[in-house]
Amino acid sequence: MSVVACHQPNFLPWLGYFYKIKQCDVFLLLDDVLISDGKRNSYFTQAWIKNTNGEKLLLSLPKKQHPVHTLIREVRCAENHAFFVKKFLKTIDSCYHKAPYFHPHYEHLSNIVQTSYSFLYELNVALIRYCACCLQVSCEIRLSSELGSTQKKEARILDLVQKVGGTVYLSGQGAKNYQNESHFAEQGIQLRYSDFTIQPYPQLYGKFLGGLSVLDFLFNTNGDGF
Repeated sequence: MSVVACHQPNFLPWLGYFYKIKQCDVFLLLDDVLISDGKRNSYFTQAWIKNTNGEKLLLSLPKKQHPVHTLIREVRCAENHAFFVKKFLKTIDSCYHKAPYFHPHYEHLSNIVQTSYSFLYELNVALIRYCACCLQVSCEIRLSSELGSTQKKEARILDLVQKVGGTVYLSGQGAKNYQNESHFAEQGIQLRYSDFTIQPYPQLYGKFLGGLSVLDFLFNTNGDGF
């Protein structure tokens, strides 16, 4: 049995994203699908952290203007990316410098975001790989563009899973509304859905907030209990 999941290469995703990776043998980052700038699909450039007032704070990754029909892997870093990096690191330091495991992760995080990237997905992939390593997730993480699929929508998912030898496809709960289990069964693929539920863990500054970037979990727990 080989479990496969697919997801866009989000910017510093929440813990449920990495729970999904942990359940897989192969996790495919969908870098060759169209970017959507709608509010429902903003996680490619946005992530939530917790500020010193105990409130959610949105981090936004700036991107260069692009045509409507642009693939994720074609979205370039904004010209003010260096300014973003400086502001980003200052914000993270301000919010988390008192966290028990802040300093070792902050040093690595600084090195990653200060590396020169032409495209945003490159930064996101580097961050995802680092965080997965910190969480001791051994799943193989690959880019979908490496597989050369020309299919669309559900047919594309089926094609990608087959190309990496998958027998189980692990999907997010939100896809239940449009995925057809019989289509997967016809191809010899079992369809499963991720069952992640956020559990409170130690946090600074008041009551527990769920749905934050994985950084919050790493700074506060060093990945312990994942």
